[in-house]
Amino acid sequence: MSATRGASALDEIDTALSRLGWLTVPDFKELITALNRYGATARSISRQGKKADLRMRVEGALHGLKAAPAVSGVWANVRPTAVTLRLVSGASNGTTPAPTMTVSVSLPTPATVRASHSASTSQTPTYVPPLAMPKLAALYTGSKPGGGSVSAPGGSGGAGPSNARLEVNPGPAFRFKPSPFFTVEEPVSIVHECVESYSAQDRREASFTFPLTSAQLAKLRPASGSASTPPTHQLRLFCTSSAFYDPSSRTQNATKNNLDLPMEFPSTCEVFINDTQLKSSLLKGMKRQPGTAPPPDLRVGNGSDGGLRAGAGAENVNKVKMLYVNTTPAGTYAGFKKFYLVVQLVRAERVTTLIENIRDKQSVSAEEIRGKMRASVAASADDDIIAGTLKLPLKCPLSFARIALPARSRKCTHSQCFDCASWFAVMEQTTTWLCPICENVLDWREIIVDGFFAEILRLTPPAADDVLLEADGTWRTIDGRYSSRNPYSAEKRRVEVIELDLDD
Repeated sequence: MSATRGASALDEIDTALSRLGWLTVPDFKELITALNRYGATARSISRQGKKADLRMRVEGALHGLKAAPAVSGVWANVRPTAVTLRLVSGASNGTTPAPTMTVSVSLPTPATVRASHSASTSQTPTYVPPLAMPKLAALYTGSKPGGGSVSAPGGSGGAGPSNARLEVNPGPAFRFKPSPFFTVEEPVSIVHECVESYSAQDRREASFTFPLTSAQLAKLRPASGSASTPPTHQLRLFCTSSAFYDPSSRTQNATKNNLDLPMEFPSTCEVFINDTQLKSSLLKGMKRQPGTAPPPDLRVGNGSDGGLRAGAGAENVNKVKMLYVNTTPAGTYAGFKKFYLVVQLVRAERVTTLIENIRDKQSVSAEEIRGKMRASVAASADDDIIAGTLKLPLKCPLSFARIALPARSRKCTHSQCFDCASWFAVMEQTTTWLCPICENVLDWREIIVDGFFAEILRLTPPAADDVLLEADGTWRTIDGRYSSRNPYSAEKRRVEVIELDLDD
């Protein structure tokens, strides 16, 4: 692709120079980062100082670039940042129109989102080609909800759109990582771009609005009209960063294909829906580990509608606002990332229903597991390996209570299990997907109910905390009173008690 798209690099640099007055301090820093990254100057440009100082350095760098022999090649790399900052046009007709405040965005349809989400549930990940995106104008009528801005609170005004950076949604396919706790039905907002924050003092604010139809709002109300009954649907706020999402990725060979995006909010941020602040704990997962926090539910207000609005007119749109700063720890690499927000309507899955499905459809019988253990013993004998006795805990490592429904991953090689309900309850709050025993990352679609472990639980007394397990599948309690050959039963226990009473 030509760096000038019909206009010469020199002409576009002159256009950019004439529009520098519209930029804010963070915009200048973003442009300097691009100039430094692609070697526009012999020496790195400092990003410290006042706006006038930054502008002077950028002007000097651009004038120097015009005289450089490799001006076209360097400008081709810097140009995307200049387009983002509205310094030059992204049009391919060679013209460079003045920046406007018109929102030009697009959304995937509910059907295509469901299709791409369904594709993610296959065991072998496959590339999903870019989805056809309808224009936003086809989804909204009347006034233009869905508008938004990114600004530096308290920043000065000035000519041009210095404090109003428009949201961007060029139209590539996108899909967040699938979850057992919900199924995405449709996006209800644009994908909103939040520009980089460059320091703990560079406080940024991003906001956008979105409408809801009466039918969508009805899905978000309690199912039976009672506040104690959770609704069948939720409105969740999804966020990821430029480390994973690339609006320009449209091909399978792109660096980022925008599929299975992890959740990632800025490390320091505050999020509001219709002026009600979300709990900060909902936005934070494990420290510096993207994908470990679930998308927060936006139904946080009072009443059956949870503070959300529906209907025609600007007064009925819903507003999301995020305040954020970059808090890169001292001594670590400063990664300046953009963030992307989108609101999606999801169908909620209750943990109890999820566990019932796993118990009914993903149970492995005790005999099948015993057969694998015996086959392993036979294979070890051929290699002159002697398998020893294993102390097998019957308590869940998460709840520390006796396991009710033993579960593990189909790929886990250990015999110890965790309680299925306890594991999913923890993962619903912090989506690390770690096995609490071997600490490997699990695929929730590969969780099984271990019939052999369930048999041990059924044939041991409720007070037993551990058993001694042999490699061939035989076992006994620690005190030796019960075993696979002499199992415990409530009836046997009742007879033993009666006999003791008679002896007395």
